[in-house]
Amino acid sequence: GVWMPSNYDNRYNGWVTLRTALAKSLNTISVRLMLDVGVDRVIAVMRGFGIHSDIPRHISIALGTPDITLLEMAGGYAGIAAGGRRVTPHFWDVVMDGRGEPLLDHRHDPPGPQVFPPAVDYALIDLMRGVVARGTAKRALELGRPAAGKTGTSANFKDVWFIGFTTDLLCAVWIGRDDSTPIGDKITGGGAAVPIWLEFMKAAHPPTP
Repeated sequence: GVWMPSNYDNRYNGWVTLRTALAKSLNTISVRLMLDVGVDRVIAVMRGFGIHSDIPRHISIALGTPDITLLEMAGGYAGIAAGGRRVTPHFWDVVMDGRGEPLLDHRHDPPGPQVFPPAVDYALIDLMRGVVARGTAKRALELGRPAAGKTGTSANFKDVWFIGFTTDLLCAVWIGRDDSTPIGDKITGGGAAVPIWLEFMKAAHPPTP
């Protein structure tokens, strides 16, 4: 068959920078980048960041077509936020016995392996800051501190998401239904998921400068 990706509004902007493409969620640019980099390389990076779900070997993964859990996505983005090192999610930091002695302790785990170079990671985070500064997650500016992230809106408005982080905290928000039916018409990650992210981050973010 023929797969014909399109942008959200079916409009095309010609040649644009990767910064603009990521900020505006231009699908066609993501697909061209996937073709240049190669599907196998992209899958290898996803695996490096701890994503274990099935990933079809198809260029459509450039647009987020694999069904990946929110926990895996948060862990992957945490790796980006951590300088390109793999981060293993866990649900607790320490387990104590009756005397207050630690039985299991994650507080001083060594950093994970480097998935890609820190310089590449720095550039990627800078691109993702553009999503907040002038792109689809611009509402996240209300947090009042530097943040980076990426919105997502699936075909047929099946689900939307936003994963964003500061230097202190990362939060991942997904909105969808268990049966994958559409959640509404013209609903986007920027319009629906970012406000939830913003409400949580305002309440939970540590009071750092």
